[in-house]
Amino acid sequence: MAELAAALQCAWDDGNPLRPPLRGGREDSGLLFLEFRALRPEGERGDLRYARPRGIRVEIRPVPDGTLEWIRTEQPAPRAAPAPDETKSVRLLGRSRSATLHFHDGRGWHDRWPIDSTGAPRLPRAVRIEVVDTAGNPAAVEAWIAQGTRIEPASQRP
Repeated sequence: MAELAAALQCAWDDGNPLRPPLRGGREDSGLLFLEFRALRPEGERGDLRYARPRGIRVEIRPVPDGTLEWIRTEQPAPRAAPAPDETKSVRLLGRSRSATLHFHDGRGWHDRWPIDSTGAPRLPRAVRIEVVDTAGNPAAVEAWIAQGTRIEPASQRP
């Protein structure tokens, strides 16, 4: 979960008015998901000057034994159709009993993002992920997202 929190802290808004930079919550099918674009530093030093945009989607899916599995898919972004070898899917953590996502807009916590509020920021101020593992142990992580920071990915520089 620490790696997911670190990626959330690098959430990036490319300014596309047709696509929110971060979406999350429970779909009508019951699937819990979190989808966002992030600037991921590459190389050993993790220097943001050489960051590349990545599309990240986390799905928290129920499995037949009643637990939840966490799948993270990452691909280069923005791109309509990445090559199959550019998309990576990995299991994030062991199965859990329950999970919730909450999004902070600067005033309060919400169960989905984007929220239906005029004047709400395009990126939430924070994302909180709460998990109960199969043994009943609770855990939580909050990732606070920098607001108003102008970072231009290396792929868009002249």
